[in-house]
Amino acid sequence: MNESFIKSPLNYICGKYKILSQIVPLFLKDINCFVDLFVGEANVGLNVKAKKIVLNDNLTYVIDLYRKLQITSREKVLEYIYNRIDKHALSLQIYQFEEGIQQDKKSVRFICSNCLFF
Repeated sequence: MNESFIKSPLNYICGKYKILSQIVPLFLKDINCFVDLFVGEANVGLNVKAKKIVLNDNLTYVIDLYRKLQITSREKVLEYIYNRIDKHALSLQIYQFEEGIQQDKKSVRFICSNCLFF
């Protein structure tokens, strides 16, 4: 697995993260506009190099979540998650996720800044 790929914060059945190393090399090197029609967990859209990226899904709540993540700081998102973990006495796996982020900040981001969601 190529360690430089960004992993989506969501986990979908049939997600494409595990096969990104097979998919990404097939893309053109100079993409003006990349359209991911069935974005799901967004692993392809987060890892494609393009001037403009359009992400689409018929699950509007998923698109709404991505839009919110795109405009909200990483710190605010993690603060919200930590508060929910504490409030409901949930698993501490997110803290392990955060430790991974701290170790490699340059390669971690939630949502690409040049993505459009539909």
